[in-house]
Amino acid sequence: MIAEISIFKRSICPLYFLSQISRALKLKPRHKIKKNTWLTQNRLYLQFGLFYLGLNFRILFVNAAGPALGLFLLFTILSAITIVYLYGGRSWCHYVCPFGMVQMVFTGPRGLFGTKAHEAPPRSITQSMCRTFNSKTGRDKINCTGCNSGCMDIDSEKAYWHHLKKPGRKLVQYGYLGLVIGYIIYYRLYAGNWDYYFSGAWTHEANQLSTIFNPGFYILNQPIAIPKLIAAPLTLAAFAAIAYFICIKIEKQIFSYLKRKDPGISHELVLHGVFTICSFIAFNAFFIYGGRPELMRLPAPLQQAWQCLIVLVSTLWLDRTWGRNAELYRRESLASKLRGQLKKLVQKLQIDLTKLLECRSLPQLKPDELYLLVKVLPNATKQDRLQVYKGAIKEVFETGTIKTNSSFKIIQQVREQLEINDEEHNAVLTEVNIEDPILLDPHQNLGYENQLRIESYRKALEWQVWDLFQSGIPLFQVLELKSSQIIALKRDYSITQQESDRIFAKMLDSHGELKRKSTALLAQLQLWTARYQTLKYQVSHHEATVLALLRSLLQPKLKLITEQLLSILEIQGVTPEAINLAQGLTVLANPLLPEILQHRASKWQQRLSPKVIALLKANCDSTQVCHVSMHSEGIIDVLKTLLQEPNPLTQAASLYALYRLDVRQGREQAQYILSSQFQNDLLQETAENILKEIGLEGTIEKLLQLLETDFFKSIATLKIRLKNN
Repeated sequence: MIAEISIFKRSICPLYFLSQISRALKLKPRHKIKKNTWLTQNRLYLQFGLFYLGLNFRILFVNAAGPALGLFLLFTILSAITIVYLYGGRSWCHYVCPFGMVQMVFTGPRGLFGTKAHEAPPRSITQSMCRTFNSKTGRDKINCTGCNSGCMDIDSEKAYWHHLKKPGRKLVQYGYLGLVIGYIIYYRLYAGNWDYYFSGAWTHEANQLSTIFNPGFYILNQPIAIPKLIAAPLTLAAFAAIAYFICIKIEKQIFSYLKRKDPGISHELVLHGVFTICSFIAFNAFFIYGGRPELMRLPAPLQQAWQCLIVLVSTLWLDRTWGRNAELYRRESLASKLRGQLKKLVQKLQIDLTKLLECRSLPQLKPDELYLLVKVLPNATKQDRLQVYKGAIKEVFETGTIKTNSSFKIIQQVREQLEINDEEHNAVLTEVNIEDPILLDPHQNLGYENQLRIESYRKALEWQVWDLFQSGIPLFQVLELKSSQIIALKRDYSITQQESDRIFAKMLDSHGELKRKSTALLAQLQLWTARYQTLKYQVSHHEATVLALLRSLLQPKLKLITEQLLSILEIQGVTPEAINLAQGLTVLANPLLPEILQHRASKWQQRLSPKVIALLKANCDSTQVCHVSMHSEGIIDVLKTLLQEPNPLTQAASLYALYRLDVRQGREQAQYILSSQFQNDLLQETAENILKEIGLEGTIEKLLQLLETDFFKSIATLKIRLKNN
């Protein structure tokens, strides 16, 4: 209920409504909020400072002074309008509004009856997400501008864990508790008793502005000669500081105590526990004592009932919130995505789950039960299970629930439950990386909010131009007819020209996703073929062995990309697009293409059209290959790139080869890897051996020695002969 109050307020807040005036007037935001690094990094400090100033203004100037209150509210409204005019979206709510800080404190990770955004279907409207009414469908549609990363309007729990360790987060949580207590107690210090506060006289005080230079404290029946103008800010600051340092001390003591009992406990879990207790105390203090002047007017039974209600609600919230943690949130999110993929598989195989689940439905199953169902599902093959797994992890990467650099640890339990080994897991990651290279790139920061922004623009654009496209009007005429609307949409959603071109290309693709996918795959094939050719760089015998190993490790990726392109050719038939794709494929897929076409199990000779097969075979002997960098700098760059591959053996072999070719860069990379939190055992061992300069003791060295033996060379020769036959 605590969270519901905040979320409901975000949906109906009059200040939010007024802040959107510039957007209603079609005024383009002047700046991008993310370019204001000071504001994005220090917003919690700013919100806390403004909240502190607001409390002081209330005590000193606006509690009982109507004109001062009016000016204060007018200034606040103008500030909100200005901020949104400058930065668009909900920039006022997320980055400046002091109440945003209060919502963060009171909401925590989740509410009593709030929707679980992380378990909602992809691209669904969740919580208080920005939305607009679609007159065609009669329903709301997403209208996200991507103004905030880790947006609590989209997923409050994800935002909670995202901001848990951000700068200023502790000050907000602990300092707010101090401000609430200090605000209530100051009236006692000012008047010398509680009657002044509980009677509500301070809300109807005549000539309030004339009292700001009166004594600010009345202690032990003696006025203290400190003006109220100084005493009020001093009291609030003192209580905020005391609460902050006490909570910091408690947090450290608890963490130290629990660390001795359980060395594996995370600081994040302790932080969450202390934050939760602070929210519980602040909520009760505010709603029981903060509104006491108004409650005192009610009959005593109603006062008691109100207090009991507040304690009951906050206790239920405490019980619901206490057991939450970031890992549990991610597991639930992954299970939800798994449930969606499983539903697709059940529909594909036309399986009746009624008897199997004993009249239960998929949404009622717990994560462990879902994993078991995937394993025992009738008529489901191993490949079906891998597709379910692939779809699930792809969705959690897209939503940002799981970051790529921590994916191995977080989804380890799921892999064990589904009996997916390392080789299968790496193969799935390779497929995902080929289909969407940006998704697993640790240097990219797509963000779910950014994806929603682009998706919102695409849907709005389709609503404007789709009927014209369907009627056969050429693209340039559509752009002329709808130019003003398109410009307005690009302005509203901060769409770059590159993003706009990509969305238009997707809409105009007569084969849906095929053209986009084939273009992306060809680009991937060109890139990996260039890297493969670079690994043929002439080096000494020992370095040549490790480069040969790396080439053999790259061949499955090249083969997989080529087979996916052949699958697109199978769908396209004998269209001009298919001919162009086949020509590009024959140039880039050498020398793997003949072997793939002759593979009997795949039956490419029967699956592809005769014209395409003839074209592929005619060009199989082509000597054209992409031009690559055949010098030492080129191979060094390739080896550094291969260090980012998900396959542990590829990573370790690349690091070893880099060290053999360039000792300095090899040692630098080894130091960087060991300083990183996420590395596999083989890569860690190789890095340690490089820094310790251990020779033949490492696993990679031993593997290379085996590959250089006559036995393994004879096996390789036999394999080549069998392929040729």
